[in-house]
Amino acid sequence: MQADAESTNLLEKITQVTTRVERKRAEVFSMRAKQTVEQQRIATEYTSAEADLAQAKPVLAEAEQALQLVQARDMAVIKQYKIPPPLVKLILDAVMVMQMRPGLEPVQIVCFSMFYAQAIGTH
Repeated sequence: MQADAESTNLLEKITQVTTRVERKRAEVFSMRAKQTVEQQRIATEYTSAEADLAQAKPVLAEAEQALQLVQARDMAVIKQYKIPPPLVKLILDAVMVMQMRPGLEPVQIVCFSMFYAQAIGTH
């Protein structure tokens, strides 16, 4: 009788552990499925971003070359505007964005920001 009671007790413990293990297995499977979906979403976004970057790089290079052609007298003309025309403001905004590329020192950004503000007449 004692052996039957021990066997029954052991069987109940095994059943409880098995139930917990199966529950955890289901949780892991669910989390794995969610992670797979998330990985696919990230991979799609990454591919899209890489394609956008590939398209933007030549345009950025061309814009940087054009920026090198701007001379002091050009900026003097821009400084004369009390309110710059929308296209001039848009171009200056684009230059500002280009100047914030990685590797640019914060001091350079601040100096350019001050120059930009002075160029469009805002302080």
